[in-house]
Amino acid sequence: MGEVMIVMKFGGASLAGTHEIEHAVKLILEYSARCHVVVVVSAIGTMTEFLLDGLRRGQSGESLLRCCLHYHEELCHCLGLDPVVFKSLHREIKLFIHDRKEMNDLTYKERLVAFGEQFSARVIAAVLSKYRPALAMDSWDAGIELSDDRGYSEILDRGYALIQQKLEKKTKGFDIIPVITGYIGKRRNGVVTNLGRGGSDLTATVLGAALKAKEIIAWKDVTGIMSADPGLVPTAHVIPEISYEEAGEMAFSVPRYSIPVLCIRRGLTVSLFVSKVFRTRNIPGH
Repeated sequence: MGEVMIVMKFGGASLAGTHEIEHAVKLILEYSARCHVVVVVSAIGTMTEFLLDGLRRGQSGESLLRCCLHYHEELCHCLGLDPVVFKSLHREIKLFIHDRKEMNDLTYKERLVAFGEQFSARVIAAVLSKYRPALAMDSWDAGIELSDDRGYSEILDRGYALIQQKLEKKTKGFDIIPVITGYIGKRRNGVVTNLGRGGSDLTATVLGAALKAKEIIAWKDVTGIMSADPGLVPTAHVIPEISYEEAGEMAFSVPRYSIPVLCIRRGLTVSLFVSKVFRTRNIPGH
């Protein structure tokens, strides 16, 4: 790969509505005009919280997915998209409902929540496709395979090579922009799971490592790496400068700062930027 590669990760806050999505797409197009770009997305807005809260309140996965589908279809309408982009997910939802009795509660919950990222990737790819070729991809189709302990720790060097080979082939040498689901993954036994809080950052980091990216840009609801979680500590402040080693230490206590850890393990020289885009909006009706 001769050209510069940048991984752009967009959190839920940066995709919380039509205005935010259009702004995110504008950013992607600006970067893609001068380098290769790989995009990683979280679920739109607070969709993950909506699905988890619904389960806690005793709602069925089927009813929650109906709401999820309706919300994304309305979003497509507002963005001028054809909801046919969700055709493959209709089949997966039917299979999920059919297989409910064969899943334990944890597997059921994690598979349900994964639909948030899958819907998100298809929306962003469809908007991008108005301007240049783009392709929505689930993380496992991009070559990412999770170990049975739900982590990336067992991905070997040949695993990273596989990611690069798969993406280069499916994107025709990155002429097509891949929009990849963050946070979620698939174990070797085929079970869909998730990586917990900060999981989309891990997805972006794995891709950055595999593709030897020059930069990983994380668009978040904070203005940079904070001294603590601002949702819990009102006096938290931005740390203007920090080494990868120090950030790596923070990652063990603050999952949202997980990006530097893999960079250190892989011996990468990567510029990491954390940028604020927009404030999160709630999912309608939640």
